[in-house]
Amino acid sequence: MRYLELPSVIIYGLDSIEYLGEEVKKLGTRAFIVCGRTSARKSGALDRAVASLKRQGIDVEIFDKVNPEPEVGDVERGVEIAKAFGADVIVGIGGGSPMDVAKGIAVCLKTGKSITALKNEDVKESLPVVNIPTTAGTGSEVTRFAVFTDPAIREKFVIRGPGIVPRVAIVDPSLTYSMPANVAASSGIDALSHAVESFMSNKSTLTTDVLAISAIEFINRYLEDSVVTGNPSAREKVAYASFWAGMSFNNSSVVLVHAMSRPLGAFFHIPHGVANGILLPYVVKFNAPALGEKLDVLRKTFGRDPWDRISELLEKVNLPNRISQVVKEEIDFSPLVEQVLNNASTFNNPRPVSREDVLRIYKEAL
Repeated sequence: MRYLELPSVIIYGLDSIEYLGEEVKKLGTRAFIVCGRTSARKSGALDRAVASLKRQGIDVEIFDKVNPEPEVGDVERGVEIAKAFGADVIVGIGGGSPMDVAKGIAVCLKTGKSITALKNEDVKESLPVVNIPTTAGTGSEVTRFAVFTDPAIREKFVIRGPGIVPRVAIVDPSLTYSMPANVAASSGIDALSHAVESFMSNKSTLTTDVLAISAIEFINRYLEDSVVTGNPSAREKVAYASFWAGMSFNNSSVVLVHAMSRPLGAFFHIPHGVANGILLPYVVKFNAPALGEKLDVLRKTFGRDPWDRISELLEKVNLPNRISQVVKEEIDFSPLVEQVLNNASTFNNPRPVSREDVLRIYKEAL
């Protein structure tokens, strides 16, 4: 038996952020908003969220100190401020970083545990979370995962469990209209990686496959226009594709691409979507012999060999396709390989992976 794990409430459509206050009022009276340092303010998303909350009489505190790639310290600082405020609902607004930090704060407040203590637990409970994406990529608004970097040990780790799934997800494509082109590109490729990996995963089902292929089709068709021209219609399509990809991989898991990209991010501070994009063509090509009929589906959806089309798309949206384009120092891959071999996502890969395989793929992508 399989089941779909999703937020209790999903609201989507243009201007759906206006319903935030109504939903939060059902959950509590003191909302702690987690966002990035500038983008939520510049886009107007933060002002719209606060206005919606205040119309419903909700008290609001804003925590806007989240790093672009969230670290343990972001959660720790947020927990202290939220605790002092007496938060009973956590609202994440932004890309994956603020939404993941919102999840981390909510879990730590409810359990009384540190974020690092939750690494290997199946998290069952948290304060209610409402997540609102302003980028089209991570899918964190609908997932049971949150990813953080522990700089002390140069490791990216995942906390996971049903308690991490947001209570409410609000997907308002209009919030993505102000994304800079580079953010639209990297977040869109992240969504593509989620969809392709979900489709390849050993845990995939017919239901997750339908969501994944729909997401791949939309990103393949609309991402370039979304990035190059900022066309609102294209941005809307990619926002929904990201949402579908999130629902898909939340119920099937990612595979070797994410297992390999996390160490790249932890060691060399490569943005998550950029690292996924670099590795995705090489991992899909590596997995091809194990994909069977699914390779035919990917070829039909992309219009050619998927690794060739993904590489072309990276160029079209001005993203790097080699590690050496973003890391100028000489790389010792040994510690990265060790992390990959111990990463849970590696075991979902459709083709068994050896130490030599991981090293070879890293070197091919160099």
